[in-house]
Amino acid sequence: MPVSAANSDLKAKVVAARQAARERLARRLESVKRLEYLHVAAVNERIAVMSTLIFGSMWMFYAFFLYGFLPLLPQLAPYQDKFLYWGSWIQLWALPLLMVGGIVLNRASERRAAEDHETLMAELAEIKTIHAELLETMQAIKRIESEVCGKPEGQ
Repeated sequence: MPVSAANSDLKAKVVAARQAARERLARRLESVKRLEYLHVAAVNERIAVMSTLIFGSMWMFYAFFLYGFLPLLPQLAPYQDKFLYWGSWIQLWALPLLMVGGIVLNRASERRAAEDHETLMAELAEIKTIHAELLETMQAIKRIESEVCGKPEGQ
């Protein structure tokens, strides 16, 4: 009997060890999937924000505006198809980059708005408390005034 009890204890420990190993492996695979150890998300967000700020500047507008007129110059007219290719290429990678940058900036804006909302709600609660205290004080003053002066409370 003690041998079978030892075998069942051993089997339970083996099963528990295998389960723990599976859980560790699952956690590792999940962190690799999210690339947490490389901090890729932070780098990607920084690149997206910086490029959004750069592409959203007036200087970039001027640069692309002038780039659009380059094929009109007689010396560069034969290369018009190349200008069109490079302009399309820039659009292909810049549009998703600008969208991601907008999303990241919007997320930061939403976070600030939520913090502002919490602050304003706390201040509103404090103002309501002060208002209630002032009403109580005013009623006490009216009561004292009516007792001292003999005036009825409604006047």
